[in-house]
Amino acid sequence: MAKSWAADAERRAQPLTELETSRTQTESEQDLAGVGELAVRALGEDVRSRDVVQVTLECPLSNLQEGTQYMWRWSVPSDPKAEPQTDSERQADRLPADEVERRLAPVRQVFREAGLRDADPYGWDIRALGDDWLAEANATVTRSSGDVMLETTCLAGGPGNGYDDE
Repeated sequence: MAKSWAADAERRAQPLTELETSRTQTESEQDLAGVGELAVRALGEDVRSRDVVQVTLECPLSNLQEGTQYMWRWSVPSDPKAEPQTDSERQADRLPADEVERRLAPVRQVFREAGLRDADPYGWDIRALGDDWLAEANATVTRSSGDVMLETTCLAGGPGNGYDDE
């Protein structure tokens, strides 16, 4: 137990990493939205504010201080009152694999240009991971919907669990 406390105290005494301090809150939000908007436009879609959700989460930095992870998500249709699809409706809404790949190839390119690499999709049509400020990006598309989600690594500062009122 004393070793654990000593290890925690040593970690807390360490300075933040260059990556953790590489972006301000404003830069994080703008850069994340910039990549997200490029990906949505690569799908041939418009970015409307009602289709975008921005979320922040508190996360632990390397020295155990609290940081912020930023998330940006575009999703259409974005009607929260829409009835859930039945299994047969979901199946009918799916696109053939070659059509999914054709539509998402430009999105994959946007992700690569943002410094991400392809990864196991884990339920998304495409998923990409990064080792820099942009940690993960995902996209999926059907006949009637599209979804693009991006998230940063844990960065110093920011609002943690929720945005400031400023």
